[in-house]
Amino acid sequence: MSAIWSPTKADRELGRAVRNLDAVGVRTPCVSSPDGGAWLSENPRQRAKAAGRCHGCPVFADCDAAATAGRVVFGVWAGRDRTIRRRKKKDKKPGNQRKLTTERTER
Repeated sequence: MSAIWSPTKADRELGRAVRNLDAVGVRTPCVSSPDGGAWLSENPRQRAKAAGRCHGCPVFADCDAAATAGRVVFGVWAGRDRTIRRRKKKDKKPGNQRKLTTERTER
């Protein structure tokens, strides 16, 4: 069974804010950028560059609210890369483990 996305109130408010700006000829960086795909790129460097272009955006707060309400786990929202990074597994070879030593102090 696959989950179906349904917009939150914050998503609707963000969409309304973007449309209102567009109606007066103002476009957000993610919409007006020739590399608009950078906000959802698989490449972390592209996402980092996109995140830097969010500051000063007129819908920054609405974007943050939508990402938070929707528990977004991928892409740049409100200047923050919300992509979940997978951690590399530690090498479990015996020689690569940190050894703990115990020292005895004499009194």
